[in-house]
Amino acid sequence: MPSRTCIHTKTNGTQCGSPAMRDELRCYFHYKQQKPLTRLAGLSTISNPADRALVLDKVVRALINGRIDPEVARAMLYAIQISMQA
Repeated sequence: MPSRTCIHTKTNGTQCGSPAMRDELRCYFHYKQQKPLTRLAGLSTISNPADRALVLDKVVRALINGRIDPEVARAMLYAIQISMQA
């Protein structure tokens, strides 16, 4: 049975290529990177300034601590920016 490879795409556009963990789509490293995002996903609304400030703080802290991918942080910060214009 052939082993699956990690589905993570690097910032340069190439695929990770490491073997995926059993019953998972990502390798150990990228699975660990993905897991903390579930804590950020609990932030369901960014409709008022206080919520936006809370989300902004959490995203920046996660980025500084290396818990999220810079591309994911960029997308989240862009969503915050768009919510401020609405």
